[in-house]
Amino acid sequence: MGQLKNLVKSKLIMDLLKKKIVSGITLLFAAILYSYGQGPTHLPVKEPEPVSMTWQNILFYIVLPIGLFIFYIWWLRQKRKGQEDEKR
Repeated sequence: MGQLKNLVKSKLIMDLLKKKIVSGITLLFAAILYSYGQGPTHLPVKEPEPVSMTWQNILFYIVLPIGLFIFYIWWLRQKRKGQEDEKR
């Protein structure tokens, strides 16, 4: 009886392991195919220019993301605090 349980457990573990391996290989090939599909070969490629540091770019690329991140952290804390108050 004990050997049967061990056999069933090992079979379940092997089935899960096979599924994970197949999923991993599928994701690996998907990533490879995705990377090949991104570069157009028929268009000329030029060197990218750096972003100029105007006040609009500083506001959009630096201040706004930091502000959104701080707002998100604040919002999560308020949400948790509200859930704790409801439990009391």
